Amino acid sequence: MLLLLCAGLASGRESGSVTARAQVSGPVGLRHPTLSPDGGTILFAWRGDLWRVPFEGGLAAAVTRTPEDERRPLVSRDGTTLIYAAAAEGNFDLFALDLSGGSPRRLTWDEADDFPCDTSPDDALVLFQSRRAGGEVRLHEVSLHGGEVREVTFDSASEGRYAPDGTRIAFVHGGVGWWRKGYRGSANNDLWLLERAGRETTRITSFAGSDLWPLWLPDGRSLLCVSEETIVANLFRLDLESGERERLTRHTGDGVRFPSISRDGKRVVYEESGQILALELDPRGGAAREVEITLPEEDSTTGIDTLRAGAEELAVAAGRVVLGLEGDLFLRRDDGAMTSLTTGPGRDREPSLSRDGRTLFYASDRSGNYDLYRVDLDAVIRGETTEPRPFRTQREDERAPKLSPDGRMVAYLRTFNGDELRLADAEGGRDRLLALGPRIESFAWSPDGRWLAFSRADDAGRFDLFLLAPWGRRRSTSPDIRRRI
Repeated sequence: MLLLLCAGLASGRESGSVTARAQVSGPVGLRHPTLSPDGGTILFAWRGDLWRVPFEGGLAAAVTRTPEDERRPLVSRDGTTLIYAAAAEGNFDLFALDLSGGSPRRLTWDEADDFPCDTSPDDALVLFQSRRAGGEVRLHEVSLHGGEVREVTFDSASEGRYAPDGTRIAFVHGGVGWWRKGYRGSANNDLWLLERAGRETTRITSFAGSDLWPLWLPDGRSLLCVSEETIVANLFRLDLESGERERLTRHTGDGVRFPSISRDGKRVVYEESGQILALELDPRGGAAREVEITLPEEDSTTGIDTLRAGAEELAVAAGRVVLGLEGDLFLRRDDGAMTSLTTGPGRDREPSLSRDGRTLFYASDRSGNYDLYRVDLDAVIRGETTEPRPFRTQREDERAPKLSPDGRMVAYLRTFNGDELRLADAEGGRDRLLALGPRIESFAWSPDGRWLAFSRADDAGRFDLFLLAPWGRRRSTSPDIRRRI
């Protein structure tokens, strides 16, 4: 079922400071906030659907309610059309929805993931990023009505934004994922400008760390951007003529992610610690504030749904089956009955069962970032408890737990200065680093537990396969392979 948003969706000075918050309130895991052109409405992704809420906060309303995972909402400049990415057939393609009514129409078809960045000033084109050209992300254009796709950049480029007059595109060039914190080096992300007429490019930042997410201000002479110049990612204003930077936020915790700006340049929203923050850039704006969002009763408390298909993840051992469905995990008991293992607004994923089927490890963002949890399934079946026990709960994201065949160790990924492949005692003791890379895509235990195979990218985005013995000996087995294992 698709719920339609029918209401129309129609520069800055230094703001007050923002400091790290000790805890978050309200639902967590709110992603990809975007402002309507008039700045009155925030659209965001939560648990695979798209939602909207007034800029001031309040009760959120669903825009889409489908089995597919939907992300990165973008509103056209005239406020009439919603563009977003949906995993309709496994990968993400672009869809457009007329906000006055009707069904979504598909804009792109490709095996690579496509994510929207911006619409042209006349709303004729959608600018999006994709790896369809090969291993690196590049910018492409497609008509808002679909059709032929045109490649815009011939080198690495992402998060593109059209200038107010449409003559230039600001974009990010670099080889480091936005999730890699604190990187300093030759593969760092910088901001560049592309002249659309002659396709000439100009580098506009040279900071040794990452500059991300350029947003044009209405004057066309300055940008907002996110920079790790302050170690933690914060929002800055950048004057394109003088190169001067003005710091707008003062986060010391998770940092700014995925900002969006209103057409008049006076309002900004962004992610921080799993919440959505709003900032007003006029002289009276003050500090950024958390947007207090309430979800409808049926989405924030218990309810009953009959699910007959759509399992996204599966873990099987000793006759027990754990299914991942719509952000929750379910256990198929020995007698065939289904038991819910997780509830609440967090997204629970990546289940891993011990060989005897008695212990479950999984990742959840219930705390605002992904942590690892452990569940005693025997206790669940006896009806004693379903409360998970925290296993790894650092500030960084921990994900993809995989038990060794003998059940004694857990390998997992932690995002800190790139992806870390780590090994921990299943009982919660020892924990050590096995491998580090800009991006570790996947890994697997050998059947005898003596080796870990993993896929790691270099700074250019090329993937190699490696074998690693948990006790330290490592060797590359496929220096020329560019695919996942």
